[in-house]
Amino acid sequence: MIAYEALSYTWGSAGLSEVITVNERRYSVTCNLYLALLKLRLQDEDQILWVDAIDIHQGDKMEQEHQVRKMGKIYLQAHQVLI
Repeated sequence: MIAYEALSYTWGSAGLSEVITVNERRYSVTCNLYLALLKLRLQDEDQILWVDAIDIHQGDKMEQEHQVRKMGKIYLQAHQVLI
């Protein structure tokens, strides 16, 4: 199993105001998430983060429901949970 960190954060405003790039793919994220990612980013090593707003397709209600049921396991198996 690949070690990863799971991020649990306060959503704040639902407005998507920042853009990030993950594996050459662009995502619109909230300002709160953007600031959290900036703060957590490691400059000198690779890091794998599981973030619900990115890893769960937010426009697909069925996927959201499926993933929410798995979130307990996702957090339990994480190397570290960041709050």
